[in-house]
Amino acid sequence: MKNVLKASAAIVLCVGVAAPAFAQAQGGNQNPPQTQPQPIPSPSRVDRYPNGNYFEREFDRRKIDFSSPDIAIAYRDSKSVAGCLASIEEGPLSPYVGGPLSEDPKYKLLSKRLRKSADKCIKPNPAALQMLVGASIAELQVLGHEGTYEPRAMSLNSDEAEAFYTPKNGSATVDHIGRCVAVYSPGLSVDVLKAEVGSPAEEQALDKLYKSTPECGLSARPASVPNVLQRAAIAFGLHDWNAAHGG
Repeated sequence: MKNVLKASAAIVLCVGVAAPAFAQAQGGNQNPPQTQPQPIPSPSRVDRYPNGNYFEREFDRRKIDFSSPDIAIAYRDSKSVAGCLASIEEGPLSPYVGGPLSEDPKYKLLSKRLRKSADKCIKPNPAALQMLVGASIAELQVLGHEGTYEPRAMSLNSDEAEAFYTPKNGSATVDHIGRCVAVYSPGLSVDVLKAEVGSPAEEQALDKLYKSTPECGLSARPASVPNVLQRAAIAFGLHDWNAAHGG
């Protein structure tokens, strides 16, 4: 599997972590992405009484170039949305995580839940993006986990690990790489999530993670993938690995 990841890293990582899934959720990339979130119109009856498509429409207004520095702002706003949801949600947050490799790649459960709290959670955070909200919830869950994250996995069932991060079909994407590093270097992966979004510390943590995890085929950050999208892939990977083991 190591060879598969190495062979695919240079080819597929340029696609981006969940950018394809996000583009799907937004109806594709027919229109050029904008680097600033669209202003939210004045409240209407639909805004006051959102129907089943409100949350999706709200995020349809928010298109951003994933290579833009503004993506870090989008992640920070998305983390605020996640924190808002955590403050009002009485049940577990894990069902709302979603993710490109999950059973809910279009974040339908998250959309349904946040429709109930649009005014409180979404509107104050105009740069938030659907996929990054899911990743931010994953971060909250990972960082709140009671267990200990060893820098490198001390014991590992290799068959179980490979089944977790190996593509079921096609080539590996950065989402699979995120799962791979989460499995082999959980503590170093958590260090990425502890760093401030878009900071030099985040870059250093990513470089150290890849360099210390040769099983996954990267020795440094792939320049073709924005750091925040690598971070999101790692958050999803850690969350899903914990969930698979009852964490």
